[in-house]
Amino acid sequence: MPESEDSTKKELIKAGVEFVKTVYDDALHPIAAEAGKALGTLGKAVNVALAPLLGLVWSGEQIVKYVSETIGQKLRERNVPIERIQTPDPDIAVPALAALRYSKLRENYANLLATSMDSAVSNQAHPAFVEILKQLTPDEAKIIEFLPRVGLSEPLAELGYTVSMEKGHFTIIRHIGTLAFDAKCDNPDWLPKYVDNLCRLGLTEIPPMTKLAEDFRYDRIKELDLVKKTEQEIPKGSIFDFTPKMIGLTVFGGAFRDACVTPPNDKSKS
Repeated sequence: MPESEDSTKKELIKAGVEFVKTVYDDALHPIAAEAGKALGTLGKAVNVALAPLLGLVWSGEQIVKYVSETIGQKLRERNVPIERIQTPDPDIAVPALAALRYSKLRENYANLLATSMDSAVSNQAHPAFVEILKQLTPDEAKIIEFLPRVGLSEPLAELGYTVSMEKGHFTIIRHIGTLAFDAKCDNPDWLPKYVDNLCRLGLTEIPPMTKLAEDFRYDRIKELDLVKKTEQEIPKGSIFDFTPKMIGLTVFGGAFRDACVTPPNDKSKS
């Protein structure tokens, strides 16, 4: 452990000891005694809860080892000659390297760094991509990888009901589909949240009042248990509304995928 970290740890331990000592010095009243017990129990629970994270936070040595091995491999896979390898833009490289300490999307950061180090394609590595990766879940990265090339879309639907012309339409679920299952997401039920976030980040778009020309592409969505359950639970006398929509990559989202997500040997979606 570096000397600075060891010193910081000792200071924190010292401060914690002094705090606990103060609590127990004042524990002359039964209520104070119970508070001291609660403090100890809570502290143990916090330590247990945080323990798994300690293995996820990398040291500087781990980052250097990962970068040198992984990015070197990626550049070889892309057949990048030595003369094209350059120092990456610090606006991209510095925050990307910092994020490697803790992020679950290390592979995507490595892809971005490899792109920024190849002089032939470095202009495709936008500084905003680092911040976008910080706001993505692994499942959302899977969706970005699964979506077809820019200009093509996947089916989505909105579920709701109409009571009457006077009372109008009510939306129940804004985004439902098989996209998360097809992309092999770990939490497919979170698709509505994923779609909202991807659209918020400008990676995907849902054109208003637009659907796919092939109606059969919505058949799998209509067969979902959630759709059938939602239709059964609408108020009596109302009309169930299944509104077809579609989602696709934006131009910005396509560039993000090329730089950060799609493996260099997989050009099927580019």
